[in-house]
Amino acid sequence: MKIKIYIILILACVHFGLISVKAFRNQFAWAEWLAKHETLSKVVEYYSQVTVMQADYSFFSPNIASDLKIEVIVEDENGKHPVNLFDVSNPEVNTRFQCSIIGFQNVSIAQELIARSWAARAYEKYPSAKFIGVRGATYQLPTQREYSSGKLPSYKRMFEITFSTSHGRM
Repeated sequence: MKIKIYIILILACVHFGLISVKAFRNQFAWAEWLAKHETLSKVVEYYSQVTVMQADYSFFSPNIASDLKIEVIVEDENGKHPVNLFDVSNPEVNTRFQCSIIGFQNVSIAQELIARSWAARAYEKYPSAKFIGVRGATYQLPTQREYSSGKLPSYKRMFEITFSTSHGRM
């Protein structure tokens, strides 16, 4: 019985340790340390994806934004306007969808592939589009000191890709 308790405690410590590394990845000197330990960084990233622990706290509170925000802009003869390609009315499904795209935020080749596939989907829905843009941004929370000084949370652009449909051909 005692061995089972020790095993459970060890697994719990490993779990919380890996999740803590992910949650505090941009704090203190973690970013530099993780850059030097690429294998551990990948293990933490994969583990957080498998366990759906991407530090997206909007699941618990709707007033906290997602880590990653993707926006699709279509420009047609009437001008630019944002479109919502993935209108999900169910909040649980929407949360799961957001969690699935969070894993791509640090992989530049995946960002381009996602942007291309979303642009193709937008072109399918809006065949008269001249240009289709896909933007990705992450939600940046200020430190306590910055917040006390008046800085508010904001989105920081990660990528922006514009596709020309060449007069109706993408």
